[in-house]
Parts: sequence; C-alpha cells; structure tokens
Amino acid sequence: MRLYKIKFIDKNASKYFVVKAKNTTEAKKLFKKAMPSFEIKTEARAATNKFIKNTEVLKSKNIRYNIVPIKKKFINSKGRFISTKNVENIRAFYSENFTEDDRKKINLYNEIIKMDKDIFDQTVKAGAGMIIDKKLMYIGEDATGQSSVQLTTDQRLSAAKKMKSKYRVIDEDGKEKIVRLNEFRDIIKSAISNSKNDWINNKKDNPKGGYYKTIVFMDFDSENNILSLKLDFNEDIISY
Repeated sequence: MRLYKIKFIDKNASKYFVVKAKNTTEAKKLFKKAMPSFEIKTEARAATNKFIKNTEVLKSKNIRYNIVPIKKKFINSKGRFISTKNVENIRAFYSENFTEDDRKKINLYNEIIKMDKDIFDQTVKAGAGMIIDKKLMYIGEDATGQSSVQLTTDQRLSAAKKMKSKYRVIDEDGKEKIVRLNEFRDIIKSAISNSKNDWINNKKDNPKGGYYKTIVFMDFDSENNILSLKLDFNEDIISY
C-alpha cells in the first residue's frame, strides 16, 4: 500500500484527492467511489516524500483518503505567473516590516496583483536583501487612512537599520554630513511636517481637495551602503 494523489476541481479550486492504494487503478476506483460527483483532472500518481511531508497527509495512521487543497499560483497585475522565489522575497518583506496582526489583515495574493512593475520590483529586492539601489519614492505620510502597497519611510529606514547603512544628509547648499539613524529620521519627519504645513496653507489651490500624501525620495549607494536625503523640497519631498 502506498499513497497516490489525483487532481480534481472543487468550486473552481484545484485540489488533490490523496488515497492509500495498491496501485493507480485501485486509487482511481477509490476516488470514484468516494467522490462520485467530481471529475478526475489528472491520472493517479504516486505521492512523493516531499508532498507527504508538506501536506501532512500521514498525520493519522488509519487515514484512508484525504482532500488536500492546491496552493493558488501567484500572478502579477498582467496575469502572468510569478516565480516562487519572488513570492517568498515579497513574503519576507511583509514578514519583516509588518506586525503579525497587520499581516493577518493582508491578502498577499491580492496585494501582489495590485502592484505595478516598479513597486513589485522594489518589494522583491527589499525582501531579498533589503537593498534598493536606485532613487525611489517612499510614502512619508498618508492622511487618507488607506493602506498602500508602496514602501513607507519607516519601512525603508527599518530596512536600512538591518543593513547597518550609513545616513547622509545633503543640505540645499550641497553640503554633506553623515548622521545617526535617529537624527536622519527626525530630519525626514521635520521635512514631512514642513511639506504638510505648506500643503495645508495652500489647500484651497490644491486640485485634489482634501486628499493628502507626502512622497519622500532617497538615494541609496549600494556599493558604499549609504542612504542619502537631499533637502531640496521642490524635488525630493512633495505633497499632493
């Protein structure tokens, strides 16, 4: 007796019927007996040790058959399949940057579908090594209360902390200085606050009305592991 698996469809979801049988013929007969209203999509195949371990189908020694859901394949916004490696990198990013309670509210499958190419690439890279090697935007503050798949400044600084990055500030005169993480964070928060105040003061001229979001741009020198903020409010910190 050994384990065999037969693929079938149940309510538009692919599942495996896993059964103990002498051979594939007996496995097929047992499927038809136990699941008379379902159609076989693949012939019976011997279950591998990896499959048995991952699905825990041998949890009970007296098991005769079991139904095992097949994990849905991840796709991007264009409906193309995503590699397992990229999915795991994104999963790692969410695991590192969101609390367990927050992750319970996130449907990773739906989040990935919503990501455009840039955000997808950013998140994959962040999860792979928490390294982002080009100028990117990060959400500094979002007054709408809506969740976003874009990286926040706090998430980016958390990644930099794990990488033991250095933090460089470039003032409007072009002068550079290396600062500690706490000072770097305070400078960003102050810049966001100034940007928000400017937006509030000119709110009546804002075509988007009450919608508010601050975008912060930071440069990352991956070779030297330096995260930089240029204090040029017209270019690097914007509100809309």
